[in-house]
Amino acid sequence: MDAKAVVVYMFVNMFCMATSFILLEKFTRNIGSATEISYFRKMVYCFLGFLLCEIIWVLGYGNVIALPPIVYGLIKVVGTFCIPLMVYFWSWFAMTKFNSPLIKSEKAPLLTAIPIILLFIIYVLSLKFGIVFKVNPDMTISDGPGKNLSGLVDNIYSVAIILQALHYISKSKTRLERPTYVLQIVFILICTFGGFIDGIVQQTPVMALAICLSFIFMFINLQEPHIYNDALTGLFNRRRADVHLHEQLEKVSPNNPCYVFLLDINDFKKINDSLGHLEGDRAIKVVASSVQMTANRHRGFCARWGGDEFVVIANSNVAKFDVLMMNELKQNVRTASINENLGYVIDIAVGYSKITSRDADVYAAIKQADQMLYSDKK
Repeated sequence: MDAKAVVVYMFVNMFCMATSFILLEKFTRNIGSATEISYFRKMVYCFLGFLLCEIIWVLGYGNVIALPPIVYGLIKVVGTFCIPLMVYFWSWFAMTKFNSPLIKSEKAPLLTAIPIILLFIIYVLSLKFGIVFKVNPDMTISDGPGKNLSGLVDNIYSVAIILQALHYISKSKTRLERPTYVLQIVFILICTFGGFIDGIVQQTPVMALAICLSFIFMFINLQEPHIYNDALTGLFNRRRADVHLHEQLEKVSPNNPCYVFLLDINDFKKINDSLGHLEGDRAIKVVASSVQMTANRHRGFCARWGGDEFVVIANSNVAKFDVLMMNELKQNVRTASINENLGYVIDIAVGYSKITSRDADVYAAIKQADQMLYSDKK
């Protein structure tokens, strides 16, 4: 390896290490649960171990530092093993995001760890028997008969999670759930593509860049929903609703009016006081799911406005759309509460306003809908 290649390797790996430390610092409880954070950190630690071993390997392979063959072999074992170990922790991170039944099983962690444990044993044995690789006296590495075992273990975990993700995508009730599953598929596909290119183009740090890019992609996509999404229901939040309403204002006309529906749960305080706040959260989720599906049927926008209040924004030139939508929202929420066997029926109050001009005052429209909501509640 010439000096230029050594410099490129060092720069890329140091950049990836710096990025990894930033992600470790920024990945907090605002983005995931304690379990999710734990698995994510373990993934990054594995990646950092891989990067550190890569740096030492490059310095030795480029004759910058002298390494005994046994040390070089150990670096090979640890560095190479860090990738499948990272994939193992990613599989559990993904299952946690999916809320998979496996995360509740006491035996699942041990059973799923069998492939990675066997791989580690084989790697250690390779130092002497050359099963996966062989360290030559001239510091070069020769492939052994089991050179593809690492990729095989990676694929076991990757395929299992991708199949789970596809299953949950097919079963998801709303489009808001799907990005969680798609994200995990994209993450491993980027890593896999990087490994494929790394195997074709020798002496290039493509693998490190691909994994680093995957972490950045995952971090951004996990953080983004917390800016515009409500944590409890998964719906858009009031901030996103304000943005959407102003966007729709640019498109309205007398022939393409925009309707703003505000709704909240009747006697919601009684649910909290008599059944507890957890049951109150459950009621909000039922209403959110029902309102979301109703809005989707009319190609509308739905968001949690705050507390037990929701907003639906939709365009329609259908006659008496306002009355039809109000009745549909109320009926669907009642039906959903019965189907969920809550033990009580949820009723909602609804108010609306109709915007037909781009010069309309958005806040006046919201106030009008709110006043009608209050009248409906009375």
